[in-house]
Amino acid sequence: MTKTDFLLELTSIASQLDELLERYGKREEIISLMLTGIIEDDEKGERHIKAIYGYNIYDENELEEILEFIKESYKGDAGPDLGGFDVFLN
Repeated sequence: MTKTDFLLELTSIASQLDELLERYGKREEIISLMLTGIIEDDEKGERHIKAIYGYNIYDENELEEILEFIKESYKGDAGPDLGGFDVFLN
């Protein structure tokens, strides 16, 4: 599998999430942020990311809230460890 194949499959998964939101009519109720990518070094040794991303954020307040949540969960303060995926029920 090439990096391009991997990114194309990620695109398909991101599209499935978008379709799920639409199918359940939850787009207005859901806040989401997804970023998955490949980090590569160029010939100068500088790092670059090739990423698939998507978000469902309505304003800067929501953006700040989700960024703060990411920071806190990165520190391990968000909820139980579920093997790579966490659930936060506030």
